[in-house]
Amino acid sequence: MDFGNAVPPNKILSPLKHLAEIGESDVGRMVKLRVWLQRCRVVQQGSESFKVAFVELREERDWTILGIVDETAPAAGVSINTVSKGVIRWVRNLPLESFMVVEGAIIKRASGEPVIENHCLITDYAIHIVRMYCEAPAANKLTLSLDNASSNALSGQMIEDTRSPTLQFIRYVGPSRSLATHFDNMVLHKRAPVTQAIADIRMMTRRIFCEYLDDRVFTQFEAPCLVPSVWGTDARSKVFSLRYFGETAFLATTAQLYKQLEIAGGRKKVYCIGPAFRADRANMDKYLTEFTSLDVETEIENDYTEVMLLLESLLLHIFQQLKKRCQHQINLIAGVYPSSELLLPDHGKEVRLTFPEARELLREHASPDLMLCDTTFINAAQAALLGAVVREKYATDFFTVHKFPSSDRPFFVMEDSDNPELSNSFTFYLRGQDVGSGGQHIHIPGVLERRIQNSSYPNMSTPGIGKYVDIFSSGGVSPHGGGTFGLDRLVAWYLGLPTVQLAACYPRTKMRLTP
Repeated sequence: MDFGNAVPPNKILSPLKHLAEIGESDVGRMVKLRVWLQRCRVVQQGSESFKVAFVELREERDWTILGIVDETAPAAGVSINTVSKGVIRWVRNLPLESFMVVEGAIIKRASGEPVIENHCLITDYAIHIVRMYCEAPAANKLTLSLDNASSNALSGQMIEDTRSPTLQFIRYVGPSRSLATHFDNMVLHKRAPVTQAIADIRMMTRRIFCEYLDDRVFTQFEAPCLVPSVWGTDARSKVFSLRYFGETAFLATTAQLYKQLEIAGGRKKVYCIGPAFRADRANMDKYLTEFTSLDVETEIENDYTEVMLLLESLLLHIFQQLKKRCQHQINLIAGVYPSSELLLPDHGKEVRLTFPEARELLREHASPDLMLCDTTFINAAQAALLGAVVREKYATDFFTVHKFPSSDRPFFVMEDSDNPELSNSFTFYLRGQDVGSGGQHIHIPGVLERRIQNSSYPNMSTPGIGKYVDIFSSGGVSPHGGGTFGLDRLVAWYLGLPTVQLAACYPRTKMRLTP
């Protein structure tokens, strides 16, 4: 039997097995595992030396299995030599989160074995270890333990070590951790099953988004990140500029121009996924300086509600499919970041409020101070209240508000033909947070120029704005509209996370540019 702090001197011939694949057919078979050492506990009998070491071994995500190193007896039905007391001591002193190569026999776990109670995902099987090598040792004292990395990053609670008369848990238990501590220790933060579960849902959201649009014959395209002008954002101070061969370029804040270029270029239905950048100094729980934008644009046959209903259906499809495909990850995340059950409307019972209707609901339930806030759009505090009111009245956490005031929407959004003070626009809300917006976009040059003249920014002298108008004067462009969703926000608010930073793979804010 071989144990040691090195690469195996002899090649392990047993087949490599992934924990997710272990089943009844593997019982009694020798397998090889490549895993991290998650926990170690050792059984003691009175004053005698240690007899059995139980190790929790973890692969990707939360796949874990119990490993047994026994110096007294082989596994039942398996011919395995016992190990020495020195081996037990060596296993006991291994730093947690070391990377291990393990060989052993898969055994069936009998029910009612209190001695080897554990929190492993695999509960029916264990591995009786005969060879174990530490290929890459971790630090003896981790700055961030896996237990803390797996806990609520904003709760400020300590994770206490649990001990019993017979089992000694050997794990580093640090003080309460902050979000910054998690991100400053990205390796352990990434290893935490809850972090990987959030990342899985993020990637699944992208996949479902693409599937839905591909099934409806949308064409995907790629928009550039380097752009020559800053007209696409509502504030010139919210852009990042850089030197570009003696000129000034900017990081794109939106793919709006390029979505419309695709429609002008002969496409009927398009979408893109890519990074967007905004030098936003606002609330870092809601805003990132770099985020992933999901953008859609399509021709309009009759009016803007075609686009609104399409995107509403897209979002509801994403939420419903996530529940079907990712229930295990959702449950895991809810155990760390608890939130109320997400209520979604039944088909045919979707909640769509015009802006005047939404304001009236707020007037009925808001305090005078809250209503003294901005009167041309719904701010964060008002959105949270509106979300609570809609949940109570309509039993849903998802709803749409449309017909916003024209003064609140970008210059390229079409005005309502019956009431120019309102616009053909909409915003989607989830759990009282906005997750995306859109509307009908102006396709007539004269109307666009008039909107630009009446806006505070941009104006016709703004760099790039003339070329933007030229898109619609160089050839007839069909009526069209679309919307934009922030992937980070979609994931964060769907899961009820306390901050959008937890939904980002590598969050960027005014306070963070690493790792």
